Amino acid sequence: MIICDQFEGDDLSLAREQHDSYNEALRIIYTGCRSHYLSACTIVGISLWESEWEEDRPVDHRTIQDAHDLLAAVWRHQVSPPDPTLLGALVEKPSSTMTDWLRWLHQTVSGWNERPEIVSLFVRIFLEQNTDAGFEAERQLITLLRGRYLDIRWKREALD
Repeated sequence: MIICDQFEGDDLSLAREQHDSYNEALRIIYTGCRSHYLSACTIVGISLWESEWEEDRPVDHRTIQDAHDLLAAVWRHQVSPPDPTLLGALVEKPSSTMTDWLRWLHQTVSGWNERPEIVSLFVRIFLEQNTDAGFEAERQLITLLRGRYLDIRWKREALD
């Protein structure tokens, strides 16, 4: 995870805490997408990549780092939104824990059965990591996720 402000007023203290749970968050994304994929294979009666996707398949974390960081920023924006007050008056923000973050992420990933295009892109990234097809899937995934969260005013550098 790269700790940087993704939007104006981003809570970097929460980002630092999320950094410590990075591996667990990646595991949630990976196992959730794998579960969606295997369920889809079962539904349509195919086992296309099942033999290539063992549960312990090594994953280069960098291939989904941008997607993770974007989702982490979405959660921060929800639990610690930018302060809209003038003059930046100190406003106490609600307390959130990394358990809350990981629970939110798990619920979000579980809900992707309603968003098969997200799962499909993650599957392509996992199975074609560090190839041209994998890099293209990474770009498409970030574009798709940003499109889902249009209410967040992303900082320019976060978009490049």
